[in-house]
Amino acid sequence: MATSFSLARWHAIHTKEKKITNLEHCHFEQRTMSTRCRKGERRIVFTDKEKRIMRQVKIVSLLVKDYDAAIAFYTQKLAFEVKEDKAFGDRRWVMLSLPNNGCSLALELAKTAEDLALVGKQAGSFPLLALDTADCVGDYKVLRSRGVTFHGEPASGPWGMRVLLEDLYGNKVFLSQEA
Repeated sequence: MATSFSLARWHAIHTKEKKITNLEHCHFEQRTMSTRCRKGERRIVFTDKEKRIMRQVKIVSLLVKDYDAAIAFYTQKLAFEVKEDKAFGDRRWVMLSLPNNGCSLALELAKTAEDLALVGKQAGSFPLLALDTADCVGDYKVLRSRGVTFHGEPASGPWGMRVLLEDLYGNKVFLSQEA
């Protein structure tokens, strides 16, 4: 079965090289590579099978200083649900998610000095998460009444309503309602 495939991609896969240079687009047969190539291709061509390999973001790790404090904040203030909370060696495997959402937060206990320094700063000056809502102003009022810290009030833009809030450690979270 013949498939369109990048020579550089084939070379990277079979030689385990990370840097891809001098891309040439070739016709790829199951066990042989055609010499009919177009020089100068600057993109990697993925097969239909390769395009189906990765489908969604499933887990985002969040460094925390205390599992229970983070669980309380995300569940009681932001309405996340605990999907899993199990012993995992000397740690816990804690997964939180918004209802009916395929992406989960994995709470990771920061123990080293390096990890502790990153708590609350995992995305630098940018929001760590973006949460979608059907009612930005309504959610702002509810979350504010629960003691959530906000950077301003909801504002309107060409994309809809948005407001920036902080989690218990100072990580920024973007709350938005699309127009």
